[in-house]
This record gives sequence, C-alpha cells and structure tokens, in this order.
Amino acid sequence: MNDEPPPEFLCPITCELMADPVMVVTGQTYERSSIRQWISEGHRTCPITRMPLGNIELVPNYALRNAIRAWAQRRGIELKEPEFFPPPRLSGAQYKTANNASAPSQIPTWDNALPDRRSPPMLAVVQLFVGSPADKDAAVAQLATTASEDGENGRVSVVQAGAIPPLIMALLEGSDFAKETAARCIRFLSRSNNPIITQGCAAAIPALVRLLSVGSQAAKEAACGALVNLSAKTDVNKFQIAVAGGIPPLVLLLDFNQPNASRTSYECASAALCNLAFDNENRLKIAAAGAIPLLVQVAARSPTPEAGEYATHALGSLACEINENGETIVQAGAVPVLLAALQNGSPWCKEAAARTLRNLSFFENLREPLLTAGAIDVLTRVTESGTARAAESARAALNHLSRTTRSTQSSSGTQEPRQAATGTTRTAVPPVTSGAVTTNPANATNRFQVAPRRVESSRLFGRSNAARVHPEPSSEGSDASGQGGSSSRGATRVLTRPTASRDSSRSRS
Repeated sequence: MNDEPPPEFLCPITCELMADPVMVVTGQTYERSSIRQWISEGHRTCPITRMPLGNIELVPNYALRNAIRAWAQRRGIELKEPEFFPPPRLSGAQYKTANNASAPSQIPTWDNALPDRRSPPMLAVVQLFVGSPADKDAAVAQLATTASEDGENGRVSVVQAGAIPPLIMALLEGSDFAKETAARCIRFLSRSNNPIITQGCAAAIPALVRLLSVGSQAAKEAACGALVNLSAKTDVNKFQIAVAGGIPPLVLLLDFNQPNASRTSYECASAALCNLAFDNENRLKIAAAGAIPLLVQVAARSPTPEAGEYATHALGSLACEINENGETIVQAGAVPVLLAALQNGSPWCKEAAARTLRNLSFFENLREPLLTAGAIDVLTRVTESGTARAAESARAALNHLSRTTRSTQSSSGTQEPRQAATGTTRTAVPPVTSGAVTTNPANATNRFQVAPRRVESSRLFGRSNAARVHPEPSSEGSDASGQGGSSSRGATRVLTRPTASRDSSRSRS
C-alpha cells in the first residue's frame, strides 16, 4: 500500500495533508487555516492562480475531505479535527495593500487580470447570488453556453468569474432546469486541459452523485456525463466518486428495466464505469453493486456502438486479477458476446473483447468455458487479421489456453485433439507468428495489464476519429483523457480508432 498521499490531498500553501479543505471563489482548494491566514495577512489573490478574490467566502470541499479521511483511515493516520472560525475580516490598511503581488510561485498560474465585471459570466454569477429563480435559471444557462461554445477561453472566463461555488449550489438547491444545466456546465468545464479548472470542478462530485439518484432523467444523464469527464482526469477523482457513493447509481443507469432509460444513459454510465474500473478497489465495488450482468447486457445489445465498446472495456478491467469477477463475467454469459464482438465488432471493440478474453484466460478455472465456446479458432483469426493490440491480446490468451490444452493431452496419454463435451473437435493451438519471428505460445510473454481507455463525455455520440486515449486532451473541443500510467506487466499505449467506425452524423449529448 502506497503511504505517500496524492498531491491533491496536500494543501498548496503548506504542502501538508489537509484535514479541512475549503474552496475559494476561484475554485481552488486549500486547508482552511492556511488560506485564512493568507487572507488575514492582507492578500486578496488566490495563491495558485494569482486571480483577485472577489469575495473571501470559503466553501467546504466535502468530496475531497471525505476522500482524504478514507485514505487516512486505511493507513491509521489521525487527522486533526476541523477548526471553526468566523469569516476573516481585513483592516482598512490591509485592504489598501491587498492587491500587492506576492513572491513568484512555482505553481503554474494563469493571467491574473481582473475579469471584466460586465462580461456575461460575471453578470451571470451575480444573478446566481441575488437573482430571482428565473434569473438564476437564465444565469446557469449563460454559463453553460459560454463554457460549451467559447472553448478554453470560455471555460477560463467562467472559472475566473467565480462560478464554480454557485454552480454547486445550483446543483443542490436550484430548479430542475438549473440542476440539469449546472451539471452540463460542469461537464463542459471539466473538458479543460487546465488542472486549475478541473480541480475546481472536482468539488462538485458529491452534488453530481446526489443528482444521479434524485434528479430528473435529463439531469441524471448530464451529471453522469460530468462524472465521465472528471473520472478521466485523475485517480483521486475516481476515488472521490466512489467514496461519494457514485457507483450504485451509475450501475442503476445500466438497467434496461429502469423507466425512462435511454441510449444516453447506457452510454454515459458504461463510459463512467469504464473509467472507474481502472482502480482495483473500484473493481470490487463495481462488481458488488451488480454491474457485471448489466454490462454484459449492454455489450450484447449495444444500444449504441459506443455503449457496447465501453461496456466491453469495463468488463476487461473488472476481470483483471480478480478471479471472482471473472467467474461472474463467465456466468453472466459474456463469452459468446465477446467472441461475437471479436468477429463483428468495430476495431476498438475487437481490441476490448480480445483484452477481456485475455484477462479471463489468465485464470485456469475459466479456460474451459473459453475452449468449449470455440475461442481458439476466433482468437487465432484475430492474430492473423486483427489490429496490433487485438492480436497481442489474442496471442496472450492463446498462450494461456494452450497450457490447458497441453495439460489435457498429457493426462489423456495422447497428442490427438481432445473431443469436447459437445462432440466437436477442439483445435490445437498453433504457433503464433509475429512479424518475421515465429514463436510458440508456451514461450510467449506472461499476461500483463493494459490500462483501460479512459473516455470523456464528448466522445459519446459521434465524436471523432482522434486518439481515444492520450496523456491529456490534445485539441480544443476534445474530451479524450489521460491514461493512468502503465502496469507493471506492460506499457500502456495510445489506442486510436478509425474514422469509419463512428457515425459522425449523430449529435452530441
């Protein structure tokens, strides 16, 4: 267990583990006592962004606090109890010197010019605090439009205006329209490459999770899309979503028997679980919530092509190194679905199916169902005609299956292919050719974990033929996400998808 706290758990001012994280108007989070001292010393700028603080209200970051407490509890670390203070007040002399710049910070900053108080985002934020319910609805809509249509500059202007705290309040207390639109705004903001913006958006995780359970269907889908993007950014966000109780309502969105279920909900929920399943602890929680049979259904029915792909990749992650999950996947009838995807799916789906079969084949007790279903023939064809990644996974699966085949032949005292229970002949595993080198699967490299693709919600419904996974979003308007490192078993590589495999005419969610 790694005892080093994630950087997001440390106060940017003191570099110590936060016990009472609070958010300032810029969306940045600090330890309450540290930022109070900063303000009391006369500073009126955010320590990270250097942006002027329009007000000194401190908003508790409950998502991060709960995540830190859960992390510390597992390691036997005692956190000090949060202190409660009245709001800090500055003297007249302090206000006169409040805008004096501090020493240069080593933390990345952005332009600290005061936003135009007549700009649409600034006016919208004012309305969110003092406007009528109708004015607040219009203000949230204005912020969502700016964050969506004006690209990164629009997202920066929304955050610079101090919109994140009132957006969170709209998620909790606004009208149905305001809740849905605020969730969409957070989704658009969390597309950003800027960690300052995405860190601020992460404070909305508890409110977004709550919306998954109590909101309208449209609000649930908007919240789910925001969680897709946030789960793609950092492992801490994945942890926060799980701690906030986000997994059970996401699983519920996969249920075909739920009223008002839609293709959007299947696709968003599959994508979110695909991202969350990258974490080993989350794999156990996702399986415990009953997701595996539902993911198999989504993979089989493919209400949208992307929903089937995300569900298949999620199954591959859930099968990784957890035998019980693999057994549940097989019992849910996934093997025929995966073999069909290998033969008829898109290139990305074929890679996902091959990866899932490879992870299942790692467990000796799961190889017999794969062999009986005819996996060897299908996997062999993939090694000959599939993409490089699909072929690599197929070769690893054949390597594992060949051990069972040789063991069976040895115990029967014959080298002839064994007859399956159905009376069909099981094909012997052939040597696998890779380039100019021919190797026998018995000598192939052992199984390694390929990190699952993280997906973000603008990839849903018709976005694009760009790389599905890369370290951070690479272009404006793209929601592709970071790939969370590599496994000790092998390096993680960029996965791309050909243009022909996605219908670009479908509208975005």
